[in-house]
Amino acid sequence: MRSLLGGFTLLEVLIAMTLLAILFLGIADALWIAQAANDRAWKQTIASEELNEVGCLFALQPNNLSQLVSQWEQDVAILLPDGKGSLMSRKGQRVAVVSWRSTKQPLWLCHTAREKARDCVERQF
Repeated sequence: MRSLLGGFTLLEVLIAMTLLAILFLGIADALWIAQAANDRAWKQTIASEELNEVGCLFALQPNNLSQLVSQWEQDVAILLPDGKGSLMSRKGQRVAVVSWRSTKQPLWLCHTAREKARDCVERQF
């Protein structure tokens, strides 16, 4: 059996393969965590610094909704899917008809002072 595996036993080969798999999974996991942190920081920066310059922008994930509402309650309409292919503002007004694939999609913000906010929402989807 040793000659078939290049002088190594089957157990030694299995241990080596297991260690390599653990190493690759660890690297992939670290890269995924770094990318998620980078995306989150970018979205928060964009939402906080450029809100007054952009009509609509890629917003924070739904788990940050309470933070978002408290920061921009006066200036922003937070759009949520209503389950019928529409987006509703916080005040219950229908803003746009869109194809909404999943409630896990990120939220969108529209600056209420912008006349073109509705067009912007429709273009983004």
